[in-house]
Amino acid sequence: MATQIVPDVGDIRAQDNALKVLRGFETSHRNDRKLNGVITLVRGEWAKRNNDGTVQKVSAGGLESPAVLVFRGTEGYDSKATGQVTVFENPSSMIIRTDNFSAASYNVGDLLLAKLVGGKGTLVKAATAGEQAVAVARVSTVGDGYMDLDLL
Repeated sequence: MATQIVPDVGDIRAQDNALKVLRGFETSHRNDRKLNGVITLVRGEWAKRNNDGTVQKVSAGGLESPAVLVFRGTEGYDSKATGQVTVFENPSSMIIRTDNFSAASYNVGDLLLAKLVGGKGTLVKAATAGEQAVAVARVSTVGDGYMDLDLL
């Protein structure tokens, strides 16, 4: 019997909380969008949709509208072939689980907006009325290293 070498893909039992859609996937609106420049977007990251239909990284200011949630980022084979990423265009009425948020103290009901933190479109707590007006999510559960969010 011949020996087969199988690549090590890590512990497949480990939880991947970059992005899990808990409710609303079947009614979600997903689109493939071209990238605005040479950028990397990963699954679960937030991006900004431009008027020309392309997507780019959100800014550090975070007052992005409309912000879109990356479903399949530039790491996917199809993205490498087409130069596009798949995003949720209007994710309202979806509930997701994610570990993509900045370190802070969160409570159920907190509003979150997308900002560029450490080079990645990340969720942070909306502090001002202006930030709350462009919030993309509301915290529904705070877990150990993850949050469940109602998308707005």
